[in-house]
Amino acid sequence: MTITHKKVATLPDEAGKEINRGEWNDDHLFVDGSGATLAIGTITDGEFLHRSGSTIDSSAAAGPSGPTGATGAQGPSGPSGATGSGATGPTGLTGNTGPSGPSGATGTGATGPTGLAGNTGPSGPSGAAGSAGATGTTGLTGNTGPSGPSGAAGSAGATGLTGLTGTTGPSGPTGAAGGTGATGPTGNTGLTGPSGPSGPSGGPTGPTGLTGASGPTGAAGTTGPSGPSGTAGAAGPTGLTGSTGLTGPSGPTGPSGGPTGPTGLTGASGPSGAAGAQGPTGPSGPSGTAGAAGATGAAGPTGPTSGTGATYTRMATDLATNVGITLTTMATLGFLLSSGTTYTFAYNILFQSGGPTVGLKLGLAFPAATIQASNVSIPIALDGTAAEFFGTISSSGDSVTGTAVEASGTNYLATIEGTIRPSANGTLVPLFSAELASTAGILIKQESAGILVALP
Repeated sequence: MTITHKKVATLPDEAGKEINRGEWNDDHLFVDGSGATLAIGTITDGEFLHRSGSTIDSSAAAGPSGPTGATGAQGPSGPSGATGSGATGPTGLTGNTGPSGPSGATGTGATGPTGLAGNTGPSGPSGAAGSAGATGTTGLTGNTGPSGPSGAAGSAGATGLTGLTGTTGPSGPTGAAGGTGATGPTGNTGLTGPSGPSGPSGGPTGPTGLTGASGPTGAAGTTGPSGPSGTAGAAGPTGLTGSTGLTGPSGPTGPSGGPTGPTGLTGASGPSGAAGAQGPTGPSGPSGTAGAAGATGAAGPTGPTSGTGATYTRMATDLATNVGITLTTMATLGFLLSSGTTYTFAYNILFQSGGPTVGLKLGLAFPAATIQASNVSIPIALDGTAAEFFGTISSSGDSVTGTAVEASGTNYLATIEGTIRPSANGTLVPLFSAELASTAGILIKQESAGILVALP
């Protein structure tokens, strides 16, 4: 009979290693306290093991019993212990704090009464009188009246003796001056008297009718209001009747005076008076009563303890980009731990790098522990044997550093897996930073998650 390993190594020996396949597959040896190596002999089912020289084998009979030693005298009874309460045992560990209950509704305080209106300030002094408006422009000169129509031609006189040459009729008198106002139109020229009919052969030519006098020019209209209509020009005098000539017609009445002059410009408004002094501020209204306090939220559930099963956590939003090398806590992914409870845990960390040369540094923080072991895996390159960086975390605050990523701006998955039995209450939480300080930095993405299982 020999004692060997249950599993036998099959891979070839590796140079430089202290333990190889040959050493691993060697039989186990029994060495007694003196340093002698003992062999294993035949061991029969149901028999007692015993040593024969340097061999361990079996025998049907047990070895002889040694003599029973004499019973020692009974010692005296010890003094009775003092009566009293035993020392108080240590206080049990406080369960992990559950999540906070929802906040109570905010009480709305009653609205305070409106403060009294402030007194009206005295009226400000009247503004200075506005300056006089500019003088209106001078009205336009009335249009000149149209010329009167020509007089009708005299009818032909009967032929007779040539009449004597008639005398020239006197000039008509000057028409009266037009009244004040717009310039009256020029009076129409009086009609020229018709030529006298030809007298009979040898008779005198009838005189030419007198030209009617021109109506006087009306005076210039005054500035401001519309000038009154000019007076009608005086009718030209009737020319002397030739021996056979017709009396010239009266000149037409001159037209009405010119159009009304434009209204003068309105004077500019005077400046506004200075504002009156502000009245005193009214007193403040009393403050409203304080709103009632919101109801206290319900107590959160107790943290996981032995045998309670799995607890989960998840990030709902991205964390701020870490551009430095100082480890930052992923607080949302923290788990509360109770002393003396054994847990297994795992984290799936989604991340992006701002540049291919900037890798992820991933760590873990936890309370004092009787035992803790965890592994970290971080992708760093293209698919293949060198695509992942693997490392272990042996103490709180320890970390594993990835040296790069395949491409910037791409989502990658890093993992942490481990077991812990804390010796004090505390929090298990992952940590992260960039591998090297850079403006590119490392971004931890939403939906990163963790699971914690409290083992029975």
